[in-house]
Amino acid sequence: TTSSLSRPTTTSALSRPTTTSPLYRPTTTSALSRPTTTSPLPTTTSPLSRPTTTSPLYRPNTTSPLYRTTTTSALSRPTTTSALSRPTTTSSLSRPTTTSPLSRPTTTSPLSRPTTTSPLSRPTTTSALSRPTTTSALSRPTTISALSRPTTISALSRPTTTSPLYRTTTTSALSRTTTTSALSRPTTTSALSRPTTTSALSRPTTTSSLSRPTTTSSLPTTTSPLSRPTTTSSLSRPTTTSSLSRTTTTSASTRIEGEAREGQLYWNNW
Repeated sequence: TTSSLSRPTTTSALSRPTTTSPLYRPTTTSALSRPTTTSPLPTTTSPLSRPTTTSPLYRPNTTSPLYRTTTTSALSRPTTTSALSRPTTTSSLSRPTTTSPLSRPTTTSPLSRPTTTSPLSRPTTTSALSRPTTTSALSRPTTISALSRPTTISALSRPTTTSPLYRTTTTSALSRTTTTSALSRPTTTSALSRPTTTSALSRPTTTSSLSRPTTTSSLPTTTSPLSRPTTTSSLSRPTTTSSLSRTTTTSASTRIEGEAREGQLYWNNW
């Protein structure tokens, strides 16, 4: 069909046909099944509908809130060429709509359509919330999709840095890393990123163009072209002999007073 989110009832090898295959779930009277009518004919006029056939193993079109439909849901796997969708063509993670006895299993869980033996999980991994590029059915792989979230481990961790402009390549499943994602911000050549040092908890006060560099930092303050280090950077405003600043002493760690404080407010709010 032409709908980008529907699972068509065409002759695709991976589509869920509206035939009378004995492997589909039937249109029973279960509270979790989806039989809307008792019509033995498929609802082929709607590109988003799943037909309510009389197949003995087919999951019928009920209105169960526990069943994940193939409508405009963001969790459904469309058969389109969308960059965020899991294509049901050559993807090893797609739900095959063939006559496989493992596809859409007859388990007791109303939440799962797995191709495995797990009644609650789609993936074959251990994390139910991670989006890895493993064999997880919930993950969006980083191989086909240009907008997918790449191969990480943690399910809920956000990166350990403090930069609001940078999403680091830590172990977060929600962060955009520097692997193959077209939207990720790399940790290599970014002039605005705070570096992913070895410290997992410290705010690196060195190469960030948004932070006020402190004086107790043991890291060099010379790698970023936009940072304001307290050393001899060409872009830094030294607090010693500046013609715009009224310095109280000649220490590089003292707070600048006078007119140069406007420059600090500009750099901190940039």
